[in-house]
Amino acid sequence: MVTNFRASLSKSVFTSHIRYESNFTRGNADPELKVPPVYTGERAFYVLRPSTLLSILVQSEPVYAAVLNALGLSFLMASFSCCVWYVHLEYDAPSRTASKLVVQLEAALSHIISGYTFFPSFLLLGLLGYVVSRWRDFLVNSHEMQARFHDIGIAVGAGVIDPTCPKTRSSIFKLYRYLNVVHSKTYASVNPLLPQSDAEFLSQRLLTPEEVRLLANVPNKSRDMIITWIQVTVERMIHAKQMREFAIYTGLFTGLQNITARHMDLFVRNMPNVWYAVCHVIVTYLVLLQALHVALQLDPKLVVNADTGELADDRGAVLYMNVFCVLTFSFMAASTYWIAESMVEVLMKPFKNAPDAYNSDNFLCSTDRMLFTSLRATFDLADADVAGRSRFVRRRWENAVDKVMEDRREMQ
Repeated sequence: MVTNFRASLSKSVFTSHIRYESNFTRGNADPELKVPPVYTGERAFYVLRPSTLLSILVQSEPVYAAVLNALGLSFLMASFSCCVWYVHLEYDAPSRTASKLVVQLEAALSHIISGYTFFPSFLLLGLLGYVVSRWRDFLVNSHEMQARFHDIGIAVGAGVIDPTCPKTRSSIFKLYRYLNVVHSKTYASVNPLLPQSDAEFLSQRLLTPEEVRLLANVPNKSRDMIITWIQVTVERMIHAKQMREFAIYTGLFTGLQNITARHMDLFVRNMPNVWYAVCHVIVTYLVLLQALHVALQLDPKLVVNADTGELADDRGAVLYMNVFCVLTFSFMAASTYWIAESMVEVLMKPFKNAPDAYNSDNFLCSTDRMLFTSLRATFDLADADVAGRSRFVRRRWENAVDKVMEDRREMQ
């Protein structure tokens, strides 16, 4: 499941077809009409099974790197625990200074960790909460952006006066092109499969050479110019009596500009750099202190008798068990904090190729099909109404005839 979703991020359905005006202006009953293609899901929803969860962790590069770092630290601490075990074996030293220093160091680390753990954990928890909220905010903004496009599509489609007019259909197709270009430009910075320049829209028939030439003068504000073109096109349709005057209001266009600009602003509205830097430093301090504390926790009484100075017969088994415990628990301590910290890097890029990414191509294709449907909704609608009225009249006549015949039978 994870692999299939990530594979869907490597291709774009939105750029896989060309928008021809001759196809767009066809009637809805035309058998040669081609609607925009179907699309993949916007994000992956996983079944919470151990194998699936493990696959998610393995396929997240920052998480995978954090696990490797924790594993490497645990091996280092396991090797260091052998040195601690050896220090406690200095039975022939009358003062046993080295062993006492190790015990004193372990007690000091235990005291420091008990008072130091709260602040790094609190800071990391707050950082994760902020990043998760930002990650969700991108999804909400994407859905609200789709709603703005849909509002314009429905308002224009329902406000058409004469959908059979070729000029009206041509104007609607122009709106269809402009709306798709605006949507595509919004996600171009996070989806390299989309057109990265105005000239790349020519092959999809979404822009004309004259429009590309005009947009070349405003390279960083072309999206805003096209939104203005959308409103200008609607105003011209109203003046040309192609669309009802009160079918749409200006707020839809300003709302579209605001929501697309907010998408870009969300990248800037990020956490302070110093917050993440401080969190990374003090969490690393905490991980190292906890790993060192685990390696020093070997009780010297398990390997040598403090009163007689004799070595324990099972000191070898104690060494094996101590190395295993240090390896296991230092890995757990390090991976807990480092994996949590790596989630910050994963969620900071909600559109990157990762298990929890958003598929921006889904937003584009879904809106493309919706605009294609709503803008053309009134095509052939009058014919359908006439046919419906004819069927209704015919059905009423048949019912009336049946009623008359039934009354005659009763009278006889």
